[in-house]
Amino acid sequence: MDDRFYIYKFLDEDGNILYIGRTNDISRRILKEHFTALGHLPFNCYKSIEKIQYAELKNESEQVAYEAILINKLKPQYNVQFKDDGCFDVELPEFQWLDFKLPHDHYLEYLKGRKDKTQDIQDFLSNHIENWDENDDTLKTGFIAFDELIPIGSTDLILLAGDTTIGKTAYALNICAFVASKLNKKVLYVNLKEDGEILTEKLIATKSKLPLDKIRRYQLLEHEFQAYYNAVNELSKSNIQFTNLDYENKTIDKIINVIKSSSYDLIIIDDLQSIINDKDIYIKDKTLEIMQKLKSLTTDLKTPLILISGIPSEKMRSRVDHRPCLSDLEYDSMRTFPDIIKLLYRDEVYEVDSEKKNILEVIVAKNLLCINCIVELVFLKESSAIVNIEKKKSL
Repeated sequence: MDDRFYIYKFLDEDGNILYIGRTNDISRRILKEHFTALGHLPFNCYKSIEKIQYAELKNESEQVAYEAILINKLKPQYNVQFKDDGCFDVELPEFQWLDFKLPHDHYLEYLKGRKDKTQDIQDFLSNHIENWDENDDTLKTGFIAFDELIPIGSTDLILLAGDTTIGKTAYALNICAFVASKLNKKVLYVNLKEDGEILTEKLIATKSKLPLDKIRRYQLLEHEFQAYYNAVNELSKSNIQFTNLDYENKTIDKIINVIKSSSYDLIIIDDLQSIINDKDIYIKDKTLEIMQKLKSLTTDLKTPLILISGIPSEKMRSRVDHRPCLSDLEYDSMRTFPDIIKLLYRDEVYEVDSEKKNILEVIVAKNLLCINCIVELVFLKESSAIVNIEKKKSL
């Protein structure tokens, strides 16, 4: 959770207070919750809003107390709690109310339109034009071919799939490190298989390109320490958060609650098969529910999400060409809901005498631009670092 504490208020055109609330992330609360399907207030409230103001407080105790006192004294139309709890005889301090800044002058009308049951296409077109020069909502990964051809959009659900030991977690961690340390973005890594300490060691190896085994055993040579310290220093300045979920909390609903607890620029879930089933339903139906909810989540939060998934190896190992394909994904929902599907392949996993040592093939099997291709990257197995090379071919 962010260590910031806000109270905010919605006002109508006459300056009347419609609603008072509190949050630890003002942008997320206004833009990604209130004015989406997650908003809990009546439509008439949102329709009447002409100004949004907020004030930052010192701690959570002040935040909770002053929210209740303000509601009790001012009695906003759309608050329910605290309005009828007698009179709170407390003197309020002078709050420094700030106007919540929106991307452009007509953005509030656009947000209010999103709460209506119908919305004219002109509203979307107007907002799109005004945002054209101000917002590039694509996210770079550090892998040049993908960043140029198939950038990640703000609502994309990306399925990253492959056989065991292919390098799915390594690929995701390379993206995680780039987004957090190079782009200064906030990343949530929902680690359902390995704990944060192990993943941190892998990130250090990825950034330093030093062997993971030597980092774990504290057996670096003298000339390797500089690369180690540089990696640790860079990662220490990055904003990466790992989850710490007990087994019973690894359900899709509880994972989504963790994701919604703060605002992120990228979410990674490792992996689909580790999400437990809290209902008495078939695995096929469980997978459908997970994919539906994750796609709805990326749309509501406007935050891209990478979902890692295994692929049963029997089909691939029985073929002459061991590369995975869309039909290897177990269930239709795994092919239907993702916006982008990347399948990973390393020939040396299957062929001892492979001529493609240290080559990771990323097979782009689905994307909204209909660009299907294979991108080859260098996979440094000892450190799990993945490096760009200029090789790309169409499928």
